[in-house]
Amino acid sequence: SFRVDEAQREAEAMTEPYEDPMAERRRYPRIDLQLPLRYRVLAKLGDAAPATAGRPAAAVEPGRGPTEQTTRNLGVGGLCVGSDKPLSEGAMLELELALPSDKGEIPIRMAGRVAWCRPSTGSPTAGGSSYEVGVELVSVTEPHLRRLISYVSQSYADRYRLDDESRKAFTDLLQKLMAATARNVSPKKGPAL
Repeated sequence: SFRVDEAQREAEAMTEPYEDPMAERRRYPRIDLQLPLRYRVLAKLGDAAPATAGRPAAAVEPGRGPTEQTTRNLGVGGLCVGSDKPLSEGAMLELELALPSDKGEIPIRMAGRVAWCRPSTGSPTAGGSSYEVGVELVSVTEPHLRRLISYVSQSYADRYRLDDESRKAFTDLLQKLMAATARNVSPKKGPAL
């Protein structure tokens, strides 16, 4: 009887949905979105965190032309993007995200900090990149932040088929979260890529 109970518990544990451990540490919801992104490393090699066990040193030379990649997921507090080379945790990036709209793509310029970098899992959203890089957004202009909140909330509402009331509540929640965390939002000038 003990073995049957143990096997049943193991079977139940195996059927529980997988939860992303990073999701628990995030302040803002993320949604899987593949969007064009250009980034450039700003930090000097010596300024970025050095390589330690399990974490690569910056392999991308700062100041070189922008790298073009595709996001894996996006939220108002950060994103995941592919990279052909490892980036150091803490490295500063200049980002330009192309948000689709009915008027074409709208470029959103931001600054971000590398939160983590790991070898790519080879998932379908990996896009052939060797590394996945988690980026925390640290600076964005107020108009760009409003566009980003609007796009993320619209995408989230469409993906999860939220009704109008829930859609508005979700957008309001994102705006309140942003205001409560005292983001580095500048009214006019953002990073130039």
